[in-house]
Amino acid sequence: MCSRSESQSSWRGQSYAVLALFDEAVAWLADDETKRLGVPLLRVDCYGGGQGDLVRFYESAGYRRTETIKVKEWPGQILERRFVSS
Repeated sequence: MCSRSESQSSWRGQSYAVLALFDEAVAWLADDETKRLGVPLLRVDCYGGGQGDLVRFYESAGYRRTETIKVKEWPGQILERRFVSS
């Protein structure tokens, strides 16, 4: 049997993995819809704290940082991606 802290740590790791998959799916769908509609610019906001993993994810998907925000104590990051019309 694992200790409570080991169990919580394992659960957190699994929940972060699920959230990462969800974020990836949402980003892909948003990009697809933006292209389909012919919109040239998509802006997103995300959690900008922690180790910065979510911001790096969006950067790896082609977004660039534009503005850092803070909502109450929540650190956020606004990013944008430009799409070329075909």
